[in-house]
Amino acid sequence: MRAPDLHSPQGLSPTLLGVVPYAGIKFFTYQSLKALWQGPLRSIGADSAPVKPPLYWSLLCGGAAGLVGQTATYPLDIVRRRMQVEGGEAAQIGAARTSVIEHLCSLSRSGLRGMFKGLTVNYLRIVPQTAIGFTTYDAAKTALGLKNHL
Repeated sequence: MRAPDLHSPQGLSPTLLGVVPYAGIKFFTYQSLKALWQGPLRSIGADSAPVKPPLYWSLLCGGAAGLVGQTATYPLDIVRRRMQVEGGEAAQIGAARTSVIEHLCSLSRSGLRGMFKGLTVNYLRIVPQTAIGFTTYDAAKTALGLKNHL
């Protein structure tokens, strides 16, 4: 039995490929949904100073942002898990490892059901986590007086 190669951890490539789009989509969605709160206030002639949305709106926007971001990048999450499992098995038997592209092609052949298998269970973790995270983020910004920062 061969020892695993610790210098090239399997699953690192799809993790790095998924982090930037996930964070970008999540922040964009959150800020866009928060801006919806300001829209009706501006249309009825309220002053242009931003009004802080209520707590439930921040939680809703955060949860929706996590849902959208996770849905968009979930196939890379599946590839990461497959590569981690395959990496350990391949190292034990000395077999060749499969690339990210090969995994994505294999995953796409299984159709939408295969690409998003297990996503609903993942929502149980990611939606509340993101909702609470963004709400806490906004509360910390307010407490620190950083109102004009992202």
